[in-house]
Amino acid sequence: RRCENLARASSVGPAIRAAERAIAAFPTSLLARNCLVRILATQPGLQDSVLRVAAYLIARDSLNIIAHTMRARALVGANAVTAWQRVVYLKPDSVELGLEAVETFLRLGRPETALQALDTLVVHNPREGFFQRQRFRALHTLTRWDEATALGDSLERHDPFFGADPNFAVRYVEALKMHGDTVRAIAKSARSVIEHPTDGRLYVQYVDLIAGESTVALTRGLARFPSFAPLRVLAAQQARAGGDR
Repeated sequence: RRCENLARASSVGPAIRAAERAIAAFPTSLLARNCLVRILATQPGLQDSVLRVAAYLIARDSLNIIAHTMRARALVGANAVTAWQRVVYLKPDSVELGLEAVETFLRLGRPETALQALDTLVVHNPREGFFQRQRFRALHTLTRWDEATALGDSLERHDPFFGADPNFAVRYVEALKMHGDTVRAIAKSARSVIEHPTDGRLYVQYVDLIAGESTVALTRGLARFPSFAPLRVLAAQQARAGGDR
């Protein structure tokens, strides 16, 4: 308990010493090691110590979520992925741990793993919008445009955080474009430029969409409205301007 009180007061050194004294007095104490591993995990360069204490705890209690979490934070690469999968399996109702796990999977380039974790996390946290936003991010990374567009449409209507984030706006516009819905992509892009006037990525995306659409919009319009006179007049004007008489 002294270790925990010192840890809450951010007295790292005294907290570590208190935990070590408790372990010396009670060599099999799990409570003291739980406190120790949490403190060690906050300090840079102590990953080996964290892993050693976590391994002791897990060997004696395979469901110890504190030990599994500290271990996952100390690991890197594929080992971290496996460890965070275990954390999600043990504590699927934790929004905080689920957030950290999914962010880790995406940061390490494992969007499929992120989707698998999200399938579990959404069941246990159905009202947590963060997980749906991260599902969209994973689908976008995987270029699963149909699914990304459908989810983006839903989030655009129901999740104000999705619409307010320029990072998601960039991804949503790209998903619409790749899905083949160029008109909606342009409309969303134009709104995003207005909503985020200082974001150069959105403006470049808007200019690119407009430039690409200008070469095909008239052809598409004539195919859709072949007898609409103003379109035929516009086509004739463009033909003359291009020297095609």
